[in-house]
Amino acid sequence: MVVFLMLSPSIRYDFTNWDDRGLVLGNSVIRSLSPSNIARMFTPRAGGTYQPVRLLSYAIDYKLAGYSQWIYHLHNILLYLLNILLVYLILSHFFDRKYASIGAFLFGFLPVHIEAVVWVAARKEVLSGLFFFLAIYLYILFRKEKNGWFFVLSIISSFLAILSKPSTIVLPGMLFLYDVALSERKFSRTNFILYIPYLFPAILAGVYFILLAGTQSSFHTGGFIQTFFLEFYIAARYILNLVFPYHLLPRYIVSAPVSFLDWRIIFGIVFAIVSIYLLLFTYKKNRKIFFALGWFYVGLIPVFNIVPISTLMADRYIYISSFAYPFALCVLLGRSKGLRRFVYPVFGLLLVWYAFSFVRMEKVWRNSESLWSYVISVDPDHPLAHNNLGMVYVEEKEYELAIPHFKAALKSMPKYKSAFTNLSGAYLESGRYSDAIFWGEKAMHLFPDDPKIIFNLGNAYARAGEPEKAIPLYRKLLEMKPNDVDVLVNLGIVYTYAGDWEKAAAHFQRMLDSGMKDEVVYLNLASAYYKTGELDKAIGYFSEFLRLYPDSPDAPQVRKNIKLLKSMTDESKR
Repeated sequence: MVVFLMLSPSIRYDFTNWDDRGLVLGNSVIRSLSPSNIARMFTPRAGGTYQPVRLLSYAIDYKLAGYSQWIYHLHNILLYLLNILLVYLILSHFFDRKYASIGAFLFGFLPVHIEAVVWVAARKEVLSGLFFFLAIYLYILFRKEKNGWFFVLSIISSFLAILSKPSTIVLPGMLFLYDVALSERKFSRTNFILYIPYLFPAILAGVYFILLAGTQSSFHTGGFIQTFFLEFYIAARYILNLVFPYHLLPRYIVSAPVSFLDWRIIFGIVFAIVSIYLLLFTYKKNRKIFFALGWFYVGLIPVFNIVPISTLMADRYIYISSFAYPFALCVLLGRSKGLRRFVYPVFGLLLVWYAFSFVRMEKVWRNSESLWSYVISVDPDHPLAHNNLGMVYVEEKEYELAIPHFKAALKSMPKYKSAFTNLSGAYLESGRYSDAIFWGEKAMHLFPDDPKIIFNLGNAYARAGEPEKAIPLYRKLLEMKPNDVDVLVNLGIVYTYAGDWEKAAAHFQRMLDSGMKDEVVYLNLASAYYKTGELDKAIGYFSEFLRLYPDSPDAPQVRKNIKLLKSMTDESKR
């Protein structure tokens, strides 16, 4: 209840401009729960992530409340509370219920979890966590009570976890850890037979992720070995974020080391050796601590860049691994009275800090502006934060506020394609066409085949009165996307800028004849026919526009145009 009360303000928070729109607001797949659409959700597609259960959960939210953000946030919170309950149930199998309650309370208050709970796009973390922890809990019940139904339900839950987030393929590794370290039964080779039903979907998910999901093609440091040891440095940072959450960020910028002599690589090598030693030592001396350490590292395997992924470090990556912290705390609390006297006050102070950080980080996610402003306050050179805050100002038509942020993003990341596109677009919308052309040409030099950059530069040339430069760019775009309505419309408009109304009329007529029935096409075609003196055709297409779009904001002006054209026709007949 305390966790719910602390998270309840987030129910009123806005969607962010960081993945929420692509996954929810702009995602047509979630707008129906029909059998055919659900089948579409569960159909794998090359080049994209495969998380159909997450999509299904969004579709349920949409069915209940459309795009009202409260339902999506409430859903995340309820999933998180179920996660906390399962953490308690798992801990209570190994520790006194009092200690299990403390451990679950700690899990619920970890500030590194805020991103996974409050960010709508991070639904996969709490959703996959629900099925992951449930699968572990049911497996423990199966091993203790020898009830086959628990085993079957555990397998089903593990499958749902993978369909929520593929990185949960590590679940068989967690089961192996449990059997080796904590199970009351002696481990034998026959245990591996039990893992087969878990391994089969995990292997399929792994193959899909590697071959079809469009993963990053190269390692961040240019090589596997350097990246591998850099990840141990990052693992140490994760531990610091877990225990001492200070200046948490939704995305960490970790620059790639240039050589093995980089201090982070050296630190990573040392930390890897220490971690291996601790695993070997605790395996002999304390199996519960061994289990906690093993859980932490097994949970990190999917994000350890063994297979390259786009992001080196993000707090949501340790959502599953973070269970190791409350588990280790329970071990310490159960050791001895003397140790408890030390642990309780330290834990109490940490919990106060966690509660403060928890509330503070939750408020950061109120909206896109508060999120990215916070990130910039922590990391003034953060390119993603500057770019996304710039987009917030663009939506508010505050272009002069947006432009410096796009420039700051490019200063930090000189080949940031999205920042180039947004900067040229901001200059274009603010009427500073020469600046839009300058930055558009710079972007074209770096990304000569990017459609958005070509489109923006074409628009800048068109509005600056240089149609002869815009037309080749639009034609280049049409070679890439022959039926792109926006490009076709803009090409027709450029013909009007050049004063070639006959070519414009012919162009829009071809669009209409090919089935591209759009408001803008009708309006421009009618206007072009007016300019060529074909008034009857102009009246006809304006009238067709009113028939198809009677509630359009342009309808009143179109009615005036028809009235004017008819009076001109009557005069010409006299």
